[in-house]
Amino acid sequence: MLCELHGLLGSNFLFTWALLSVLGLFSMLFFSGSVFAAYYWRPTFEQWQRKINPAFPPPSKVRDEILQTLKSLVVSTLCPAASLYLAQQGRVSKAYCGVDEAAGRGLAHQALCFFAIWITCDFFEFFYHYLGHRFKVLWEQHKSHHVFFNPSPFAVIADDAPDQFVRSSPLLFIPLLFPVNIDLLFGVFILFFYGYGTVLHWGFESSWLDSA
Repeated sequence: MLCELHGLLGSNFLFTWALLSVLGLFSMLFFSGSVFAAYYWRPTFEQWQRKINPAFPPPSKVRDEILQTLKSLVVSTLCPAASLYLAQQGRVSKAYCGVDEAAGRGLAHQALCFFAIWITCDFFEFFYHYLGHRFKVLWEQHKSHHVFFNPSPFAVIADDAPDQFVRSSPLLFIPLLFPVNIDLLFGVFILFFYGYGTVLHWGFESSWLDSA
């Protein structure tokens, strides 16, 4: 789908970057905005009882989260835009679209790729985050995220630009190294990393964790 969309709209890198930034904004509003509206706009007493930090972040802090996220959003779409651009050129990138049983890229293959992308990229995110806490030079970049010590769902990618560029870099480098379904790759990042990141920055305990 992404390859076809990019081909339909043209192979202009700047236009692709702008388009992905707009789509990223809608994604942020869908994930972070919907959770924020449900749990922070007019929380009930029952919801507040599950708040990890009993205090809600002040509006000024949420505003800073949103502004930092918007800045990061523009950076985080650089690598995926470059990835789509290279896929459209068809020379350097090994990305492909669709499912092709005859070529050995059927549903079973896509399922294996899904788990490989998920596990590999999750470890990459974990290890890079660990390095950001371990080494001072990297902490100087990463500490801006931890300014939001009582986060709202808008803090998922409220990072400095270098952090966000590195976090999104697998979207560029994986198709350069391995044949991969680009729709699957982008989908994993959107659903599992931003979606899961929204849960991590939700700020509430889940009722699923209650003991029977």
